[in-house]
Formats: sequence, C-alpha cells, structure tokens
Amino acid sequence: MENNDSRPASRDEYNLNRDYFPYEISAGDPDLRSSQVDSVLSSFEEAKKVMSAQAIHEIHRYLKAGRWIHDAPSTSRHPAYKHIKGQSSGPNRGVPRFYYPYFFVLHAIFPPSESLRTVCEDMGRYWGLRVSVYEPFYPRLQDSEREMDLIMGKGPHARRQVVRPPQSQYSPAVFTPTQDGSLEIEDQKDSIQVATDTVRTSQPVPTSASDTLRNYDEELASIRSNFEQRLAKFQAQMQQDADKAQEIRQHTMLAQQHFKRGQEHALAAIEIAESIVETLNAAKRHVVAVPDDEERPNKRLREN
Repeated sequence: MENNDSRPASRDEYNLNRDYFPYEISAGDPDLRSSQVDSVLSSFEEAKKVMSAQAIHEIHRYLKAGRWIHDAPSTSRHPAYKHIKGQSSGPNRGVPRFYYPYFFVLHAIFPPSESLRTVCEDMGRYWGLRVSVYEPFYPRLQDSEREMDLIMGKGPHARRQVVRPPQSQYSPAVFTPTQDGSLEIEDQKDSIQVATDTVRTSQPVPTSASDTLRNYDEELASIRSNFEQRLAKFQAQMQQDADKAQEIRQHTMLAQQHFKRGQEHALAAIEIAESIVETLNAAKRHVVAVPDDEERPNKRLREN
C-alpha cells in the first residue's frame, strides 16, 4: 500500500476561471451556464485544500474539457447523472460508472433533491463512506493506488452493488475539512481505508421502481416546464408580431389617406389653373386694338 502525500494540491497549477469556457457558456443559456461554472470552480478551490494532487489532477482534466457545462435544469437531466446511473447511450448503457468527477459536478451544481440523494447513496456505497447530500464530499485515502481506482470508477465494486456490513463490523468514516486544510475524521475507530474483506457483494440490482418513477416525474416536470416556457415565449413573440402588423396597417391606412388628399389637392389645383387660363383667353378676345402714334393724323394738318 502506498501512502498518499499529505500535502494539498498546488492551487496555481490547476487554476481555472470562467474566462476559460467562453465557447461552452455561449453555446446555451449563458446565465445558467455561467452559474454552473461559478459553482463548480468554487467547489474545486475547496477540494484543492483537501484532496490529493493526483485526484485534483484528474478533476482538473475533466473540468477543463468543458463537457459538463450543460443546460440541464435538474440533476436527472444532466449527462453526468446518466453516466453514474448507467442511463447513458452507447455500449455502456445499463452499466453505472462511478467516475468521481461526474459526482463532483453534480453535487456542486444542483441543490439537494431526491435524484441527488440517490446519487449520494450510490457513491457512499461505492466508497464505503457516508456521503451527505448537504455537504461536499472530498475523499482522500491513505492508499493512493486504491484512491485513484475509486476516483476513476475502477473500484472492485464499480459494477456491483455494495452491501454495507453491520455497524459492529464496520463504521464508515466521514471526511470534514478543517480551517487549516487538514482532514478531521469523525469516526476514529476504523481506518479510512475500506477493507475489501468487510463488504459483501451481490449481483447487479436494477434501479427500483420507485426511483424510476421519481426520475420519470422529474423528467416530466422538467419537460412540462420547458414546454410552458417555450409556449410563453412563442405567445409573446406572436403578440409582438401582431402589434407590429397592426402598427404597419395603421401606417398604411394613414399613407392612403394622405395620398387621397394629395390627389384631391392636385385636382383642385388643375381646375384652378384651367379656370385661370380660360379667364386669360376671354380677356384677350375683348382687347381693342389702339393705333400707334405714327398712324394718328396730325390735328394741325386737319385744321388747315
């Protein structure tokens, strides 16, 4: 058994921030995805104070890929949940995978719920430790090799349900981070290493009917919520389009009225112009021709 290094992982070596995920955030609901990133990275900073360097390295490798950033509105809709529950598509469908980073992002993103509680129970059985839905779970074992097998989902019971032995035989320990970054173990009478000879295994047990129904209810509620939101947006858009069409119709009617008035004014102007022309022609016909001065007889000559 190899002892795990007691030193926490370097914070700067695995630094991540929201600016690292511009594409993933903009690929969906930016507000929802930004909130997810903030929650996960905040939990990651806390994990660095407790977990081993090799565990932090694996979490960092998973996080920086960005595939966990998703528009899922609930735990059961997130891809990480489907992987843990064996509900993902592909050749591994039906086979749960207890890859710790999957659990890490689910616990950081979503508030306590029935779906998250079942995931915590599954991970608790897998690690042989109590995992609370209300508190973060940053595991660290004395045996570094075994720890990494569990982190990677390769533990001896990864594909089988682990039955907890009686309390008299084994009491699982709970890791609680202290202010100085070390670990405080609530139950000191047992080693934090989970002995393989103290657990009993059984054949794979399918998800219970009640869990399945709860998942379906959450799925249905989420689908209904999404449908109602889309319907509300569609109705609002239709109302905006109707208002715009009414505004265009009013402008069209007003333009037609102005055009009609313009035609009336043009006809009136034509009539006035024709009247003026007729008046001028009539006046021209009544003008009397007056002889020039050269054509007038000389008054004095007439007198002589």
